[in-house]
Amino acid sequence: DPYLWSIDEALEDFTSAGIEVPSTGQSRGDLYSLFLDPKFVKGIRWNGAEAFVDDKISRVGSNRLADVLHARSVLPTHYEIKEPITDAYTLARFAKINTGSYADARELAVEINRKIVIPEIEQLQDSGAVSWIQLDSPAVAADSFTPDYFVGLYEEVAAAAKIPVVLHACGDASRVFPELTRTKVHTLSLDFYHYPRLFDEASRRNYDQLIGLGCTDSQSLRVETAEETGKMIDFARAKLGEDRIEFVHPHCGQRNLNREV
Repeated sequence: DPYLWSIDEALEDFTSAGIEVPSTGQSRGDLYSLFLDPKFVKGIRWNGAEAFVDDKISRVGSNRLADVLHARSVLPTHYEIKEPITDAYTLARFAKINTGSYADARELAVEINRKIVIPEIEQLQDSGAVSWIQLDSPAVAADSFTPDYFVGLYEEVAAAAKIPVVLHACGDASRVFPELTRTKVHTLSLDFYHYPRLFDEASRRNYDQLIGLGCTDSQSLRVETAEETGKMIDFARAKLGEDRIEFVHPHCGQRNLNREV
């Protein structure tokens, strides 16, 4: 399995760089193909870069457990693992419905949540290999409005999760920040690097979640200095309070950057 080598390499890069809570690196595929893989999800068909729902979906097995168990076996025990899973809202918005089994994206999202996302969370947490689950939601801030069922999806996740859940919302999340705070997750991971007005939104509202501070650019080939990143972290401490910040991390995934960057 050539991907096991890429996981080992990602973990070595993470730990040697001082990352305290690594993931597997998600090197086996992107955030859509990993969780809509026909080998693991019946009812899904791919045509090029597009995924189609041709029938009622059903889960064949876990698509992340083997990689997570491998990562756990090679990492020293003092490292925690935070593994990303694409949320049901984003997967349902991405896949094209090509069957009468689902009336709309809402019905598909509820089904993906119950049959794909939540069982994956349960299997990963029951393995004991992960300390955190991160649900990636690039669609929620990109859409012009947030449907009511978005929060309901996360209520179902919260009912099943026994370990802390992070919600990572890509892009300008200032519009949807009130909805994000209604989700019963532990941490909201957001892009403060490109959207500093999020500091005002996050500092003036009352909410229970902690914050994941997206403070480096995952789209530029320029490598930030430690000093400029440190200034942003210090600003976030002053604006949000040090106790509010759970993680510091890049603003989003790094698949568009080469390894050296």
